[in-house]
Amino acid sequence: SAQFKEATQRKFSAFVNDVRLGRARDLLGNTELLAREIASAVGYTDTKYFMKLFKSRYGMTPTQYRDSST
Repeated sequence: SAQFKEATQRKFSAFVNDVRLGRARDLLGNTELLAREIASAVGYTDTKYFMKLFKSRYGMTPTQYRDSST
């Protein structure tokens, strides 16, 4: 991870979260999966943590995001 940070100026964990949350956003817009199912599908074992990160990143809960994209 030190080499990753040196090369990208970002923590590896932040990069992984970006990828996971982006995939979650895609799934919310293109499937009927529940938020807890999406959290698990993208690699989060704690649904509350996933929802907290999602809201922090996008300014709305996964459910609000889905409702706004329809």
